[in-house]
Amino acid sequence: MARYINPPSPIRGVLLLELALSMLIISVALLGLMEGYRASTEANARYDRMADLQLLADQKIAELSQQAQFKTGQDEAVFQTKPDVSWQTVTAETAAPNLYMINLEVSKQSDNFRISLFMRPKKAQ
Repeated sequence: MARYINPPSPIRGVLLLELALSMLIISVALLGLMEGYRASTEANARYDRMADLQLLADQKIAELSQQAQFKTGQDEAVFQTKPDVSWQTVTAETAAPNLYMINLEVSKQSDNFRISLFMRPKKAQ
């Protein structure tokens, strides 16, 4: 009878089934990471587009705040600096004297930025 100094281990190697299972687990984890990266990239792109629209809306609000009078109704056009971006205002009088409610919408393709504000005409100096 042969004697071993170190008895042989019952596990001699990795089975093909174990290797396939570990590869499957790693693949699922990588797919999850890739989906997270794609979603964050899309969210970043949308944030950039909305930030551009908000900047243009701020420019239009600054322009409106310099007007000496407002006319009620709807007005729309495109920005001269960005012809692919349009704006639309709907102006209505309020119950308060000389106070107007202005709904501003800035649009580019499927993205819209909307804001409602109350303004008084600028007094002539």
